[in-house]
Amino acid sequence: MKVKIFVAASLAAAVFHAPAMAQMSIADRLERMEKRIEHFEKRVIDQDKVIKEKDQQLKQMSMQSEADESAWFKRMELSGTVELEASHSDPFAGQSTSDLVVATAELGLAV
Repeated sequence: MKVKIFVAASLAAAVFHAPAMAQMSIADRLERMEKRIEHFEKRVIDQDKVIKEKDQQLKQMSMQSEADESAWFKRMELSGTVELEASHSDPFAGQSTSDLVVATAELGLAV
């Protein structure tokens, strides 16, 4: 369904845009294309600058994290497990009851 809409929109754009392109001279079209290329080249240059800045930031962060490796808390791993057992009963006669019991609690520390 989306493909049909896209194709219809593309054909409509081509039909409505074709007369305008036909009225433009080759020199005008060339000038327009050159301006677009120049615009895209500027965008690529700007994006390259941002990429270089981000690469430098990542290198600094990497170097900083390597320096922090000597910290004791970087060499430790903390883990744990908790198991709960829950029950609920609602008898025909009498009060309903519920219960929650900690079946297992483990704490692990690895160096």
